[in-house]
Amino acid sequence: MYNTFSDSSHDEENYDETRSKNQLSQPNNQSSQSNKRSMEICQKCSHSVLRGHDCLHCEQDAQYQQSLKQDKEKEDKRQQENYVNSEEYPDEPLSQASLRERRLAAIGDHSYNKRENEPPHENIESNPNATNEEGLNNSVMEDEVVVKRKVKLNRLNIKTQLIELFSEPNILCNELDVKIIAPNGCEEFGIGIGVTREAFCLFFDELLISSTGREEKIPTIRHDMGREQWNAIGKMLVYLIKRDVGYFPLQFSLVFMSSCLFGEEQITSDVLLASFKNFVALDEKDLIEKVGKEDFDEIKEDLMQMMDDYNSKRVPTAQNVDELLIEIAHAELIQKPRYIANCLGEILIKFKKLPLDTIDHLKAFYKTRSPTVRGTINSIVTVQDTAEKVRVFVFLTKYLKTLSKKDLSLFLRFVTGGDLLPEAITIEFIDNQDPRMPRAQTCSSVLMLSTGYTLQSDLMQDFTNILQFPGTFRFTNG
Repeated sequence: MYNTFSDSSHDEENYDETRSKNQLSQPNNQSSQSNKRSMEICQKCSHSVLRGHDCLHCEQDAQYQQSLKQDKEKEDKRQQENYVNSEEYPDEPLSQASLRERRLAAIGDHSYNKRENEPPHENIESNPNATNEEGLNNSVMEDEVVVKRKVKLNRLNIKTQLIELFSEPNILCNELDVKIIAPNGCEEFGIGIGVTREAFCLFFDELLISSTGREEKIPTIRHDMGREQWNAIGKMLVYLIKRDVGYFPLQFSLVFMSSCLFGEEQITSDVLLASFKNFVALDEKDLIEKVGKEDFDEIKEDLMQMMDDYNSKRVPTAQNVDELLIEIAHAELIQKPRYIANCLGEILIKFKKLPLDTIDHLKAFYKTRSPTVRGTINSIVTVQDTAEKVRVFVFLTKYLKTLSKKDLSLFLRFVTGGDLLPEAITIEFIDNQDPRMPRAQTCSSVLMLSTGYTLQSDLMQDFTNILQFPGTFRFTNG
């Protein structure tokens, strides 16, 4: 069936449409002959066109080419406005310093053009002549411009968030003001350096879960931890030292940290064996200490079992047992974590002005800042001007003497936010007949105790309840 229309107009605009419609009612042969007489082929695009009319396809193509030309002219004009003249910067290979200098210049010009009428902003100063390799070292120079930065970290995701934060290239130019988000999504009330210490403690607690070792830990290779992640952890270590946060993961083996900072060449056999004793299980430590003190035949069987556990293929004898122990210690503390040590060392060795610049300084740092009961008691500062205060202070010191090394670290974590031995712990006594649960201000390392304790067992019970559930530590406004 054919559609028919009553319109008989034959003007030029509707010529093609009207002619074709009218001819539909005519015989087929007549319509075909008429169409042939009224159509011709365009010489440019080879499309059919009404005789005596312009080709519509050619007109559309011309308009399209014109629009492309206009777009290109706009792009050329924009590039000329945003980029410097090619004569000023010739086409030749550029050093990293030159590239950085030009980038800063281009950004500065662009910012000036956009903000010419705005008030000036405070910017971070930088050395345009520093290369990328020098930039990391220069970022913690004494004349650096430090920018305070507020960050919020979720307790349940603090490891991932801190690694992402310290993966930023200029993070060491920041001084962090940390706020912690509780598991319920609410922001905790704590503020100050104590919160920052708490955040890093939580991070390294989670990291060290997968580490090997008893007292001295060795990090292990993980599928989700590559060079970028370990470099970020290296920046964290630099930040902790440089900003004097009051925390450092002393659980890391002294030998491992020495290999990161100074290389294994400066590690003596005595230091290696001492760290290895703190790395192995307690029964293995006792066995190592018996070497040279007891008859070898009595401990030979146990030594052979120990060698098998560490995949040693040599049979221990009285003559070679010391050599074998050094070989195993070297394999466990230096060889196995070599990849991680290299990644951390890439960051640590660039900071020559850190306080831990020699292996002797590192040893002294581990010795003086590792928590001990005697050191903790000696660091306490308080005023005992009443009998009640004297009584409670005696209760506290007796309680501290009963703590294991792990519980002592938890006590310091509660009081200071970290587990390093602080320079001073201040005790403030609260006059109260009804004992109140101990409280602490971690920013200033202040422990608040009630004078209402009349029995040592009550104070011990309160602290035991606190230390048994370290995950319940929360910052409050009370």
